[in-house]
Amino acid sequence: YPPATKLSGGIPVFVPLRPKKSKGLIRGRDWIINKHELRCKFSHKTKMVILASPNNPTGKIFTRGELQIIAKLCIEFNTLMVSDEVYEWMIFDSNEFIRMNTIPGMWNRTITIGSAGKSFAV
Repeated sequence: YPPATKLSGGIPVFVPLRPKKSKGLIRGRDWIINKHELRCKFSHKTKMVILASPNNPTGKIFTRGELQIIAKLCIEFNTLMVSDEVYEWMIFDSNEFIRMNTIPGMWNRTITIGSAGKSFAV
């Protein structure tokens, strides 16, 4: 998404996911976002947040609690959310996928991206 952001006149700002484990197999749920770091990236200049969940390539599926933290910031700063959910049908190991637009206060500020190509191999 950085090229599209730049083409539209925006400045990409990143908040990386980091694994909470340092040894052994790292699973999707092991990737976490630092709440303080995320909060520090929001300002009156923040117009849009782009979130990929399920995330490729980590396999990270954001939990309800994580989505609520992000939603709270989007509401506080009146920020639009673009929710990339193109891998929504590729969930394994009894992980729960929660749509960002189902989080209270996010229905009217979320644009959801899906993909028939990813979901149905067309």
